[in-house]
Amino acid sequence: QGELIKLVVEEVVKKLKTKQKSMTEHLIGIDDQVVAVKNLLDVGSGGKRLIQIHGMGGIGKTTLAKVVFNELSTHFGKCCCFLEDVREKSSRTDGLVGLQKKLLSEIGNAAGTGSIDATDNGMKRIEETLRRKKVLIVLDDVDKSEQVEKLVGKGALFLGSRVLITTRNENVLQITRPKYEIVKYEMKVMSSDHAFQLFSRHAFNSDSPPDDDFGISKKILSTTGRLPLTIEVIGSMLRNERKEAWKETLDKLSKTLLEDVYNKLKISYDALTFQEQQIFLDIACFFIGEKKTNAIYMWDDCGLYPIRGIEVLKRMCLIKIGKGNEFLMHDQLRDLGRGIVNNENPMNPEERSRLWIKDEVLDTIKTKKMKNVQAMVLEPFPPKVHIKSEEIGRFEKLRFLKLERGTFVGDLMDCFPKLTWFGWSAFDLKCEMTNMCLKNVVVLQFSSIAGLDDTELWSLIKETRKLKVLELKWCHNITTTGDLSRCSTLERLTFRDCVGLRTIDSSIGKLKHLIELTVDGCNLIDLLVEIGELQNLERVILKGCCENFKCKSLPGLSLESILEDLVRRPNANLKGQLTFEIALLPPLQRLVLRGLYGIRELPALPISLTHLEVLCMSLQVVPDLSNLTNLVELDLHGGFEYGKQDIIHTGDSRWIGKLSKLEQLRLCHLHVPSPIELTSLRQLSQLHLCGVNLQPFTQVPSSLLKINLKKFNSIALLSSNVKNLSDLELWHPQVEEIILDGLQLPNLRKLWVYDDGGPLQRFILSGMKMLKKFAIWECPKLDEIHIAGVLESLEVLRINECKSFGRFMYVEIHGKSSHESSLILESRVFNKLRDLNLQNNQKILGIQVVGTSESLEELVLSGDHLQSLGGLSNLKNLKSLRIHSCPELRID
Repeated sequence: QGELIKLVVEEVVKKLKTKQKSMTEHLIGIDDQVVAVKNLLDVGSGGKRLIQIHGMGGIGKTTLAKVVFNELSTHFGKCCCFLEDVREKSSRTDGLVGLQKKLLSEIGNAAGTGSIDATDNGMKRIEETLRRKKVLIVLDDVDKSEQVEKLVGKGALFLGSRVLITTRNENVLQITRPKYEIVKYEMKVMSSDHAFQLFSRHAFNSDSPPDDDFGISKKILSTTGRLPLTIEVIGSMLRNERKEAWKETLDKLSKTLLEDVYNKLKISYDALTFQEQQIFLDIACFFIGEKKTNAIYMWDDCGLYPIRGIEVLKRMCLIKIGKGNEFLMHDQLRDLGRGIVNNENPMNPEERSRLWIKDEVLDTIKTKKMKNVQAMVLEPFPPKVHIKSEEIGRFEKLRFLKLERGTFVGDLMDCFPKLTWFGWSAFDLKCEMTNMCLKNVVVLQFSSIAGLDDTELWSLIKETRKLKVLELKWCHNITTTGDLSRCSTLERLTFRDCVGLRTIDSSIGKLKHLIELTVDGCNLIDLLVEIGELQNLERVILKGCCENFKCKSLPGLSLESILEDLVRRPNANLKGQLTFEIALLPPLQRLVLRGLYGIRELPALPISLTHLEVLCMSLQVVPDLSNLTNLVELDLHGGFEYGKQDIIHTGDSRWIGKLSKLEQLRLCHLHVPSPIELTSLRQLSQLHLCGVNLQPFTQVPSSLLKINLKKFNSIALLSSNVKNLSDLELWHPQVEEIILDGLQLPNLRKLWVYDDGGPLQRFILSGMKMLKKFAIWECPKLDEIHIAGVLESLEVLRINECKSFGRFMYVEIHGKSSHESSLILESRVFNKLRDLNLQNNQKILGIQVVGTSESLEELVLSGDHLQSLGGLSNLKNLKSLRIHSCPELRID
């Protein structure tokens, strides 16, 4: 069980990285400001601080906050949270309550958040939590002091906590008698050189323009105010454009005021086609943070050519697509889009194309004239709205409608002639659908519709002619699907928490266009999938809902979620085998089998597989998978069952050498003979080995870029030709000494060592001219690190939680080594070192810097054992010195 705990801890560490915020690659001109804000936060100094970053929109405040958050979040474990777009989200109905719930969930206190129904209640819960936890919280784009109070509370923070806010208003914080230190930081405008480099990247895909374009580039840049957002948008718009377009753009930009960001950005909007403009406005008003799938269905039906449109908006930096396939948009561009809609008719909302503000929507519904509105969202809270049929009937151009906490009254026969997307959440209001006709609807989402039964639903559905997406959530009176063959156009079908649903009709097999089927929490008794025409089915998700699942050959289906869920059900009677006929899925490419606690052996698998992951604690037979010659990634993780220290496996893994297309290989806790050689795997770039006997490994391919070893007893494989290796991680070594001296690792750039209480005592480094980062932590028996030669590229060195570590041995510097209680830092050995972090290494009583260092910029020290720090004046370019928990330290 101790072994399992270690594995779980490692997995948790990986999961913590998911809180990292996604960033644009190749950030320009931000490093100095990152250092400045990190110094203000000073996470190692104790105390409680709130740092305010202020500056005009588009200057880069959010980007700066994301970089700082990503660099510091690991200091706070899971107790960190980044809340984006606070200004915009707070303006929504119940928006602050939603942010409070998200904050509590992110910092590990999610229990009971569902009961929070008012901001005062949420603030009380937050205050109680923040008194007990050291946290890092970022509030992005704050515009009212109340937002900070409701999200951080008025009470005291736990010692060491840090809050970072970004705002356009320098004086936004009006907090009386705050119980934490408040420090303001004004965002600096990008330098001319960095602004020119950023513009060139977007306009020419290089760091500088061609000579012929140098002059006009400088002139255009001078009109942008050096705001990163404006530079990116204008530069992207001009890429590959003719000289005439550049001159015309310069003329337009020259006629706008330097501070007039709106009109500068609108130039890019004006360059879009009509269809692209409509997509941009829809995203700005309704779809930021939403996945793009359903919107594409709507836009396609409306003739807006969404695939090309989205690509154009991305290329022009007007939108981004997140990792979850969701739309992202800068708040300045969001405000641009919404401003354009408001300017359609500032005084009469009913004349605008889109409405999303609750009061404007409610007022417009009550007016008795016909409306020009094409898209509308109504989320009244707390009141619930009853809309009369004659009122909604005046919205004859409506193509998108999202209604929450509302219902309709009257005859709805001719009320939705052009409606393409209808999302309706009634929150159990009594609903009438008298003569409702949705014949042109493409996306239909019903949630918590009280009284909606089988007859009413399916009589409504059968009239649809274009339906692509059907999502039903919390519709408890639905018991069966009825005949689905009439929904011949359906591509995505979702039932979630429809607890009354017992059967899905076998006619689902007639849906030849169906791509995805999701059934989650619906208490199905039986799901018999007669395959029929399901030629396009790609994904099936069944969670906690099916007692009897039967399927035959499912062409192209990813079984990832089916298998993972079914085998985890406690009542699943698997009898040690998977009974799915997986080998009958010839087009299957990716298969993930995790948590298979009852499985002893695997069935035959299709040769089409390119990615296979098996995590099975009870696996007893390691199968010969040499027939899977198309595999690009292979992950076999065996292990042990609860209460048992080892599982005896049969078989071996020597067949792996036949998988010539492998690029990534992971083997963990397979107690069988290991592959003797892997040199035939000439495309292998990543190798992860855990709990595997490494002594038989004599050769590995030279193509390897990354090696990760866990619970290893030898590093002999590193003596082979690994000249391209750039990343080496060594976890839980089972040896007393690791000698890298003499090994040919000319391109190694990152080296991590983590022992966690193991036997490692000595570590010898040399011959790594490209090594940039070296970190070693929690090696309690490690007492010395030998360094042969000069580490001429090393920039980051971190040695933490190594309680026996006391000295560097400089092998090639005669007579030089650290004394018994003082660590000598020899500057000529670390002549490129920029970041040094030494924390809680209890044997080190003193640190002495020898020789002048021009490179070291950041020094972090901690531990109540540390008594002296000498030679600090030798660090000529030191920018950040952080010392914490060192009560006895004196600086010489």
